[in-house]
Amino acid sequence: MSNVRLAKLRKQPDSTWALLQKRLISIPEPFEKLFPTPVWNLILCKSNALSTNAGYVSTSLITTTAFLAGTGSILRIGPQEMPLNIYSIFVGPPTTGKSQAIKECTITPTAAVARENDASGCVIQKCTSSGLVKTVAEQEKGFLLSAEIYDILYKLLKSDEENATGDVQVLCQMFSGEEASYRYATERVREIRSTTPFCILGATQAPFAARLVTILDQGHGLLDRFSITFPKCLRPTPQESEQAVEALTQSPLSSFDDIFLEIARLHASHACYTLSSDAHRILNTLNEEFIVDVNEAITEGRIPPKTKKIDIILRVAASLHIFNHITTQLLQQTQPTMPSEEIEKSTLLRAIEYFLNELITPTLDETKDQPTLLTVMTACALFGGPVLTYRAFKQSAPRNIKGVANSEFAAAIRGLEEAGVGKVCYVQIPRVTNPVIVFVKEDPDEVQWPKDISCQTDYRARFHQTVNKSITIGIKRALIASNCVPEGMFADIE
Repeated sequence: MSNVRLAKLRKQPDSTWALLQKRLISIPEPFEKLFPTPVWNLILCKSNALSTNAGYVSTSLITTTAFLAGTGSILRIGPQEMPLNIYSIFVGPPTTGKSQAIKECTITPTAAVARENDASGCVIQKCTSSGLVKTVAEQEKGFLLSAEIYDILYKLLKSDEENATGDVQVLCQMFSGEEASYRYATERVREIRSTTPFCILGATQAPFAARLVTILDQGHGLLDRFSITFPKCLRPTPQESEQAVEALTQSPLSSFDDIFLEIARLHASHACYTLSSDAHRILNTLNEEFIVDVNEAITEGRIPPKTKKIDIILRVAASLHIFNHITTQLLQQTQPTMPSEEIEKSTLLRAIEYFLNELITPTLDETKDQPTLLTVMTACALFGGPVLTYRAFKQSAPRNIKGVANSEFAAAIRGLEEAGVGKVCYVQIPRVTNPVIVFVKEDPDEVQWPKDISCQTDYRARFHQTVNKSITIGIKRALIASNCVPEGMFADIE
């Protein structure tokens, strides 16, 4: 099970992970944008009262909503039906409130729903390989929960590798809602029906997250089904916690149990969610962009991208649609009603904001300094060619720096613009929903040289290199049409 890579990860000093955590919490969080203001204020207040953070709580609420609503509903996109199943892991240091978030947002509410419906619990906190399949097959649903998810997944995957127990296959199948049948020598056949509700919610620390990524990344696609988040894991002060507890006593909604009891009640019978026409157009654009990337990779002899990005986005959108609707009504002290069957464009865009397709690549034996704003700015300034996009940077920047997040890249090119090294342009490309952000470098003879970024000789040599192949003809034409560059800049544009 990638023993060599795991051994190298175990050699990392704590300072490597501390620097990595510092870098991750500097990236802007999407959580506040996911919820209406009153709902976000409730989440923030509850997080402070629990002495945890809103990122842990938000991730837990989204996954719990998907599970409880998914027991009686599905997503239908065109002819395709899919469950609301979500696999979520959030990462943070010890003593930052991971257990409190899972207990308050998931364990307690699911137990309350089970008591209300006089049903047996479906939460799985520890299990063997056969126990997982048996529980899900008998209960016709399952929710794998753990404040240290690494131990559980590691044992399941290790058992699968050594004994061919099929755990990887069953986790992949349940995410997709596929029907499955399992035979054991000492037990009867276990049948898992299609669209069985099954979610995973867990927490871990950065070193274990890196190991988990390593053992999940074996080419079988299980890693692509997980949403791994790195919230800003700063805890509130005791004074902030006391103020939050006091504020909750004045709120019409002080417990998440009430929200999830209503979600379970409203989804006791079959429901089907779909996208509005505007949201469907956004989905088509996402699909088109993904297909273009796959086709380009195949024709250029590169490994095609493997991702369940669109499936995760759709399920998060459905979860937000349900949670925001019901929570808003409870805050208004009205009896909650069934959410609309159509998920609006605004909710889908929120889910897209939530999704971050990034993996952390840790170093091996020595402490690795994480990229700083200045190092990213220097890499952008010395990138070959007169224009630069994030996609080009991700594909062709130096290996030790091209893994930076989009937000870090955006901050770097804004810094270069302020330093007079170029300008940030937004150009609209046909059939692309959002404008493409392009950094257009200043002519080397016109730059007032900021010595801490690069030297004039290096910049001049890189400026006159060929434009990166990821800068498409459409982008070049849009730059010329927007007067961002002179007409004669690109040799392949007449």
